[in-house]
Amino acid sequence: MLQKKKYNKTALVDHIPDCDLESQDFFRDLAIMEVEAEFKDLDANYTKLFNQFRTKYKDQELSVSNTKEGELDFEDEREQQMSYYHKQNKKSKKFRLMLKALTVEKLDKDCPDIFDMDLFKEATFEKQLEMFRFMGIQCNKVTEDAHLFQHDMKPVLKDFKDTIDLVQFQSKNLVKNIENTLKQIDPEVKELDPQIMEFVFKTYSKIRFLQKPMPMFKDLFLNINKAKQNIKSTCGELIISISSMQDLKLRDRDFTQHYEEIGEGYIILNDRTKNTFLNKIDSSKNEYKELLAFEREIKMVFIHDNKLITNAGIFSLDSLQPIQILQEQELLSACIRVNKKQVIGFQMYHATLVLLEWQQNHYEIMFKQQMFKERYSQLSQIKQNPFINNDCEFYALLNSQTIIHFKIDLSQENNQVSIIERNDCIYSKGSVEIVDFIFLDKYNILVLHRDQSVIYSLNKKLDRKFMKFKFDQKFLRLIPDFGIREMIGLISLKNNHTLQVADICKIGVRGQLELPEEYMIMGPINENQGSYSKSENIKMLIADRKRRHLLIAHVNIL
Repeated sequence: MLQKKKYNKTALVDHIPDCDLESQDFFRDLAIMEVEAEFKDLDANYTKLFNQFRTKYKDQELSVSNTKEGELDFEDEREQQMSYYHKQNKKSKKFRLMLKALTVEKLDKDCPDIFDMDLFKEATFEKQLEMFRFMGIQCNKVTEDAHLFQHDMKPVLKDFKDTIDLVQFQSKNLVKNIENTLKQIDPEVKELDPQIMEFVFKTYSKIRFLQKPMPMFKDLFLNINKAKQNIKSTCGELIISISSMQDLKLRDRDFTQHYEEIGEGYIILNDRTKNTFLNKIDSSKNEYKELLAFEREIKMVFIHDNKLITNAGIFSLDSLQPIQILQEQELLSACIRVNKKQVIGFQMYHATLVLLEWQQNHYEIMFKQQMFKERYSQLSQIKQNPFINNDCEFYALLNSQTIIHFKIDLSQENNQVSIIERNDCIYSKGSVEIVDFIFLDKYNILVLHRDQSVIYSLNKKLDRKFMKFKFDQKFLRLIPDFGIREMIGLISLKNNHTLQVADICKIGVRGQLELPEEYMIMGPINENQGSYSKSENIKMLIADRKRRHLLIAHVNIL
C-alpha cells in the first residue's frame, strides 16, 4: 500500500516550476507541482514496469512457437501483465487526484493571487518579497524555454517546410490527374464508368488529407504573429541590432544624406558641392560600382527600359553616353511608364503633362497638356496605392508641400491623354515640406515631414496620429510588421549616426541603435516603392567618414 508522504514546501529559489504562464494563481500551481514531484518516482516505476513488459512481449512474440498451445500460453501471460499494469496505474492516478484536490483546497486559503495588486499592497513584507521573487522565477523559466525552442527550431522548421512542399507537390499531381481524367469522359454517355468512379473516390480521400493541414498552418501563422505583436506592444523594448556590415568598396565623396533610389539597384547621391553621382548597388548580383558623375544637381531620374531620363538629358544605360538633350522648357520633374515605347512625363513648368514616345534614337512628344496655371508648379514622387487595383490612378507631391490625386485615361489609338478625375489637395500642412509618404492600407497614408510625421485618413480627412521630431528626418521607413492595427511605429534618426523607434501611436514602444560617430546613416535601400515591407532585415546605406567608403548595414528589428 502506498504511504502518503509528508508535504514539505521547498525554497522558491531552488525550484523552477513547469506551470501555465497564463495562470492567475501561480503559488497554487507551484504547490501542486511540488506535491506531484513527490510522486514522480512512483510514475517512473510504473513506466519502467510497462516498458519491461513491452520488451518482454516483443521478445516472446519473436520466439514463441507457432503451435496453438504456445500461442494460448503467451496470450494468457500478456493479458495478466496488462491487467496488473492497468490496475496499479489506476490506483496511482486516483491517489494523485485526491492529493491534488486536498492541496488546492489548502492553498486556496494560504496563497494570494500574484496579479491582485490590492492584496500585494496589503501583504506582509515577507510575502511581498516572496511574490516578487516568484516573478523572477517565471521570467527565468521563460528564458530557459525560449532557449530550448531555439535549439530545436531548425529540425522543426525543416519538417514544417517539408510538409508544405509535400502538400504542394501532391496537390499539383492531383490537379494534373483530374485534368487528364476529365478529358477521358465522354459527355454523350451521360454516365461515369466504374474506373472513373473509383478514381473520384480515391482522389476525394487524398484531397481531404491535403486540406487538413491548411487551417492548422493558417492558425499557426496567425498565432505566432499575434504573440509577437503582443510582446512588442506590451514589453515595449524592441531589439535593434546589426547582423552584418558590408563594405561596398565605393568611395564616399562627402555625400549628403539626401539620396534617391530609382529602382533596379540604381541610387543617385549628391555631394556638398551639388554634384550628382549615379551608383549601381545590387546586393543580389553582388554588383557595386559608380556609373556616372554629373557636375550639376540632378533632381529627377527615371529608368525606362535601357534609358536613363534625367533633367540633364537622356542617357543610355548600356553605353552611359548621352543620347538626347532636353531644352529648359522640356525638362521633366516626374515620369510614369506606359509601355516599352511610351512614357508620361510632367515638365518642370506648369506641371505640363506630356506623352513621350521612343522613336529609334530619341523621344518624340505625342501629346501635351498644361495641368496648372502657375508657372512654378512641379510634380514629384508619383505613386500608386498598392491596395487599389487601378493602373490609371495616381498620387503625387505638388511643390513638395501638397499631395494630389488624379486619374488618367490613355487612348492608344490617337495618342491622347486626358485627366478624368483630379483632386489638387488631399493632404497639406501649408508650407511645411513633405519628405515622403507611403500607403498603410486603402484609406490611410503615413506622411513624413522634416520635423513631424502624420498618419492621415483619406476617407475621413483627418489626422489619426501625429508625432514631432527633434532631429530633421531624411527618409521614411516603417519598422517590421507595422500595420494600422498593430500600431507600432517607424524608424527615425535621433542624430546622424543613431537610429531610433518613433512611437507615433504612443503605445510605449522604444529602442535605438547607436553606431560609431564616424558613420553617417544615409537611409534604407532596396525598399518596395509606394508601400511598406514586411521584411525584418533592413538594409541601411552607411557612409564611413573615417575610411571614406560606403557600407551596407543589415539591421534586424525584433
